[in-house]
Amino acid sequence: MSPLVQFPTSILESKQASEAMEVGFSTGSGHDLEGDIINVDGKNWTVRGESILDYWKYEVLDESFNGSFDMVVTDIGIAYACTTNNSEVYFHTIHQNGTLDSLLVQELSGETTDSCAIGVNNQNRIQIAYDIWDGDNEETGGHIRLARLAEINAVYLERTWHIRTIAE
Repeated sequence: MSPLVQFPTSILESKQASEAMEVGFSTGSGHDLEGDIINVDGKNWTVRGESILDYWKYEVLDESFNGSFDMVVTDIGIAYACTTNNSEVYFHTIHQNGTLDSLLVQELSGETTDSCAIGVNNQNRIQIAYDIWDGDNEETGGHIRLARLAEINAVYLERTWHIRTIAE
């Protein structure tokens, strides 16, 4: 049975994709393609040799740490973390070069905390939420606090935390 419509084969042949080149990977990574030219839809693209994986590393921060932590990594590779150790809440910045900056969020007197969560909004504002317990008294229940980092500006001479109890 023949097709109902005859397609001109000369047009089809000119639109067909060229035969793919075989690319060998010696290390199993895309870095092997660095500098090569890839043709996509008639445009030539030069492969760049960079990767977000270049910023990854494994490091034990503190083996004796017995609290909780949460971490978020930005698009440019800066990591922000919060940690707790029952009576204190800390904020940490891990820069791309590996340096670590720490800042006390709140020292709890007579209260304890079990966990924290950190977030960065679309304006790069840091916020940390954490739970607060008034000793071991279950009757008083727990509270949730939210700390928002205020950066150095005309009002604040150093980084400062705005802390609010948002649930009692």
